[in-house]
Amino acid sequence: MTDTFLEFQKAELESSIPDRFQRQVLKYPNRLAIKAKDVELTYSELNARANRVAHAILSQRGPSQEQIALLFQMTPALIEATMGVLKAGKTYVPLDPSHPPERLGHILEDSQASTLVTDRLHLAMAQGIATNGQQIIDIDGLGSHYPSSNPGLSISPDAPSYILYTSGSTGQPKGVVQNHRNVLYMAMITTNMLQICPDDR
Repeated sequence: MTDTFLEFQKAELESSIPDRFQRQVLKYPNRLAIKAKDVELTYSELNARANRVAHAILSQRGPSQEQIALLFQMTPALIEATMGVLKAGKTYVPLDPSHPPERLGHILEDSQASTLVTDRLHLAMAQGIATNGQQIIDIDGLGSHYPSSNPGLSISPDAPSYILYTSGSTGQPKGVVQNHRNVLYMAMITTNMLQICPDDR
C-alpha cells in the first residue's frame, strides 16, 4: 500500500528548514534520503551526519548568526554540510570548486564568511582561498568527535538561509539572500503542484 499525498500546509512556512527536515526524519527515519554512486543514507543517518557538522561549527563559532562558506562538488557531503550549517543557525554560501580562485576569494570576502566547510578532496583549495583568517572545517575529519544529537536551536523563518552569488557576467558577482520562509514556500509550491508523497523517487 502506498502513502497518499499530504498537502504541504501554509502554516508550516512559519518554521525553519531544519524544523521541517526534523519532522520528516521523525516520520521516516529509515527511508532512503540520498542515493549516490557509492553512498546510501537514510533520513536518520543524514540527520546524524548533519548534526555532527552543526556541532563542529557551534563549537568553533558559537550560536550567533553569521555566514559559513561551503566548498564541495555536487555530492552527498554537500547535502550534509548544508543541513549542518542550517542546523547551527548560520547562513550558507556555496562555492563551486570549478570556479577560479579569484572568484571564490571575492565571494568569501564579500559575504564576510567566518568559516569555510569542506572535505578532504578540497582541503588544499580551501586553505589557498581562505586568506582573511577564515576557519576551516574538514568534515571528513570529524569522525565521532562531535555528537549526533540535534542542536535544538530556535531559528526564525525570517533568518537568512543562504546567499547565492550571481555569475558576475556584468561585473563582480553579487549575493542574493533567501530566508527560511522563502525556501520553504518554494518547496511547498513544488510539493503541492506535483503532489509529491513519501513513495516518490
